[in-house]
Amino acid sequence: EYLTDDALLIPEKDVKILLKPEERLKDASNRSEELRLLVNLLTKEGIKEECMGITGSRLVGLQNDDSDIDFVSYGKEWYKARDIIARLKKYGKIKEIDEDTWRFIYDKRKPEISFEEFIVHEKRKENRGLINDRYFDLLYVRGWDEIKDIPLPIQKRKICRRHIESTVTGDRYAFDSPAIYELDKRDENGVDMAVSFTHTYTGQCFKGERIEASGVLEYWDDKKVLVVGTTREARGEYIKSLSLLDGIR
Repeated sequence: EYLTDDALLIPEKDVKILLKPEERLKDASNRSEELRLLVNLLTKEGIKEECMGITGSRLVGLQNDDSDIDFVSYGKEWYKARDIIARLKKYGKIKEIDEDTWRFIYDKRKPEISFEEFIVHEKRKENRGLINDRYFDLLYVRGWDEIKDIPLPIQKRKICRRHIESTVTGDRYAFDSPAIYELDKRDENGVDMAVSFTHTYTGQCFKGERIEASGVLEYWDDKKVLVVGTTREARGEYIKSLSLLDGIR
């Protein structure tokens, strides 16, 4: 059923069970040596157990021998977990992703940026790695105290497809879903923010950086928002940090 013209709602009578990432983590860990090791490493480094969880195929018990690990951490603990993962890579307890795995991820995502640009952006995010050669992804989910900050527009209206360059003025929810990048409205585009509904462009740029982005321009109430990821494939839509790319050229 539709809650609004573009928001879906599952009727409560059709909901059979709620699967919570933090509650399913223990059972999923019992089924995976790599997941169990990851949980133990993060716990020893001070990440609270109630702030960790599992999603993806392992949440619903549909994983197979080749399934990766979609690991969840909540709120501020996510940033701590990311820093811990970066540190553990230096000590060899977690491995860096190899070239073949990066190529596999790129080919699976099929982003609208080059492989070289993709690699540069992804490596600085520090939210992926290999544990016993098993690929894992650290996914950000807002803590309960942050849920109130979600902007829910009352009215939305599509304007046109648009390509912009702008400066990021806020990145608090750059790793959220959707990823939110507040922009300098004084730029000639007059766009208030860019949001990405595709995981490829989460954590793609940070406060103070110049960005280039392509997507669909919409009005969300009185704000102009560039939406990236309007379809599953997101053809012709992307976000990249010009500041990051300029720094390595």
